[in-house]
Amino acid sequence: MSKENNVSYAFPGAFPGRRLRRVRRHDFSRRLVAENVLTVDDLIYPVFVMEGKNHQEEVSSMPGVHRMTIDLLVKEAEAIAKLGRTGIVVVPGYWHRQKITAR
Repeated sequence: MSKENNVSYAFPGAFPGRRLRRVRRHDFSRRLVAENVLTVDDLIYPVFVMEGKNHQEEVSSMPGVHRMTIDLLVKEAEAIAKLGRTGIVVVPGYWHRQKITAR
C-alpha cells in the first residue's frame, strides 16, 4: 500500500518574490541593519621606523608616508593621539639589511 516517497516540491519563483525595503526607508533603520560599517576608529596608522636620530625619508612607493627615527616617531605618535586616533602599527626597518641566504 505504501508508494515510494517521490514527492516533488515546487517552489514558485525566487524567495521572496518581492524585496521588502521598508527597513531601509529611514536612516536609523538603515544603520541598524547595516552589515558593514567602516569608521575612523577602524583605521590603523602605519609608521615606519628606522635607526638613527632626528632623520626621516619618504617612502617612494607611498606618497605622504615617511620612515622616521624613534625620536621623531614619538612626536608623530603624540600628534596622532591628539587627533583622537588610537591605532598605530609600527613597522621596523629591515629594508636596508641584506637577505641572508641558506647555504
